Amino acid sequence: MIQRERVIQEFQELARLRSATHCERRLADVLKARLVGLGLEVAEDHAGEVFGGDCGNLVADLPGDAAGPTLLLSAHMDTVEPSAGVQPLYDGEVFRSAGDTILGADDKAGIVAILEALRVLNEKRLPHPPLQVIFSVAEEGGLNGIRHLDRSLLHANLGYVFDGEGEPGWITTAAPGQDRLQVVVHGRAAHAGLAPELGVNAILVAAEALAAMPMGRIDGETTANVGMIQGGWATNIVPDRVELALEARSRDIGKLARQTGMMVESFQRAAAARGAPPRRRYAGCAFGPAGCPACWPEPPAGDDRRG
Repeated sequence: MIQRERVIQEFQELARLRSATHCERRLADVLKARLVGLGLEVAEDHAGEVFGGDCGNLVADLPGDAAGPTLLLSAHMDTVEPSAGVQPLYDGEVFRSAGDTILGADDKAGIVAILEALRVLNEKRLPHPPLQVIFSVAEEGGLNGIRHLDRSLLHANLGYVFDGEGEPGWITTAAPGQDRLQVVVHGRAAHAGLAPELGVNAILVAAEALAAMPMGRIDGETTANVGMIQGGWATNIVPDRVELALEARSRDIGKLARQTGMMVESFQRAAAARGAPPRRRYAGCAFGPAGCPACWPEPPAGDDRRG
């Protein structure tokens, strides 16, 4: 039923098409034509216009000929970088990139699986309930495509997202919410040799904050990490600014809020102890009880956070 060589060829073809986040247009046009050729009615929403992408989400419908709830199959079109000039290599068992780019299996493997399933249904005339297919944009970096999906196009009762790890047949039933913290510590510059006591070392403030906060594996559901830090000008200058990027994740939204709160408070305490004015900004997103992306409430006026 499933044609192995067709699957291999299609993955190689799609992998070669660059579709970095916000640059999915070329791949979207190819997929739209293939979906139409398989008998689906395809619509494209305007999600990309919201965040500067070059196309929107593709939402396709295939009428059913058997009773049952409308079933959704979904995968995302965008990939991380570097994605220009991908050369997929196949050794008979495993696909790999040539080494200087990504492969793009995340999530073109999911796209190929959905397309092959649709072809088999069509070729074998297998009975099926109504189907919806969503090929989304801008998944990498925050699920922005799905956040801005035109919900009026969505009418499936349940669905499967082809974007995960594990052996065939494994199903992910829970996913962590995530808070991203973009922190800027403001100190006071001074000459490190002549008058260091007049300065407030922003890097030191950041280091003290990091040392005081729980990091890594917090519990079975919760993790935290600092991934980027940048600051300073020269060894003879007390640095007056340092920028950090951190994150917290948890499948329990209450635990996520507590972990994020502890991380923010660590920066506040360290800044207050050293006389550095605290300014904070973080964006949060989590899966709510119904399984849909839910954004944190807007911060109060005067707070530098952005949700």
